[in-house]
Amino acid sequence: MIEKSKEKTAKKASGKVKAKVSQPKTMSQEKTPAKEKSFKIPVKKLIIFLAIIIVGFLLYQNKDLFIVATVNNRPISRQRFNQQIESQYGQQVLETMINEELIKQAAKDQNIVIDQEKINEEMAKIEKSLPEGMNLDQALQMQGMSRENLEEQMRLQLAIEEILAPKIQITDEELKQYIEENKDYFSATQEAQIREEAQEGLRQQKLNQNFQAWLQELTEKANINRWLKF
Repeated sequence: MIEKSKEKTAKKASGKVKAKVSQPKTMSQEKTPAKEKSFKIPVKKLIIFLAIIIVGFLLYQNKDLFIVATVNNRPISRQRFNQQIESQYGQQVLETMINEELIKQAAKDQNIVIDQEKINEEMAKIEKSLPEGMNLDQALQMQGMSRENLEEQMRLQLAIEEILAPKIQITDEELKQYIEENKDYFSATQEAQIREEAQEGLRQQKLNQNFQAWLQELTEKANINRWLKF
């Protein structure tokens, strides 16, 4: 009886142990922690945003392309400025540009080339004639010009002189008359220097006279179309 009682007790204990043993949970059955939400900007919006920043930076860096001045934070646009300049000086500037182009073409047709050495010589003469204490850059700044502007003007002037030089003839009678009419304006005191100064002055006078007639002839022969109306 005692043995049977032991067997029953053992079976009950065994059953209880089996009842408590459970299958291990698989990975799918375990609760996974909630994923943290990440903040993502769509690529398209990011590109647009960067483009706006870049355009804004470029506009600020090149604001003088659109605005020439501000008055109490109110802008004066370059378009308005250009319209004002064009209405007041446009025709004069256009005619100057046309004349310069005619001269360049005429010089090219006659194979006239002004080298830099000649330009430098003329620039040195101009600088030498300036008042004491003033250099060429200061003088040009006062005139609203740069060295490049002056060099371009000198190149045109020298080309004109080479083209028209054969047409300029000065007689002794003309020279005497010029000296008599301008005797109070010569800087030289020696007779030889006065004649030299008078010769150059008379040459420039005749050059200007011939230039106007020559330019008029070029203009009449050229095919010029003025599309801009003032």
